[in-house]
Amino acid sequence: MKLKNILILILCIVLCPPIVMAVSDNTVYTEFTGGNSSSTGNGTEQSPYNLFEDALNAVEDGGTICVGEKGAFVNSSDDKPLVINKNVTITSKSDTAPEISIRKAGVVLGGNVSFKNVVLSLVNGNHALIAANGYTLTLDNVTYFQNTRKVHIVGGTLYDKNGVSLSPTVGEKSKIVLSGNKTHFGNIYAGSINGSFDKDVEIDING
Repeated sequence: MKLKNILILILCIVLCPPIVMAVSDNTVYTEFTGGNSSSTGNGTEQSPYNLFEDALNAVEDGGTICVGEKGAFVNSSDDKPLVINKNVTITSKSDTAPEISIRKAGVVLGGNVSFKNVVLSLVNGNHALIAANGYTLTLDNVTYFQNTRKVHIVGGTLYDKNGVSLSPTVGEKSKIVLSGNKTHFGNIYAGSINGSFDKDVEIDING
């Protein structure tokens, strides 16, 4: 009887091998190497997305976007901001500090976002700012590109010239964390610069 049970067990192992689940480390790569509107790459380290927007759309909530040495690019010339509507870390692929060039009118958070070891270049003439919008914004060894507009940090949200909000759903509390001896920006505003904001704002500066 025992021998029969052993044979059945062996048969089950042979016919039904263990299922190995594919586990993603949820890291997406981007590096601007093609044209301004060239939506190429698949997000792997070997074939990074050419456009930053593609990487942002592909990364899962809580994931990481790694920027290659040639930097990242957001193509747009309208007066709307880049909305980052998920929790994500945006960092350099290597020890270099690549440039993230953003043509949209500023950046507004719709989730908790960390920038690490990158240089931000906001070239749009309307809004050169990052608005926390009720979420946590972490800037660790991040600065702005000196040949473009000085980037300001805003705890509140962003409105257009007619007072219409350009932001996604406002979070419960804004928290701005600046760390690292390379972090350098323009002004830091607890509220909004062109409208109201009634949420609490916490600002931590380290380094």
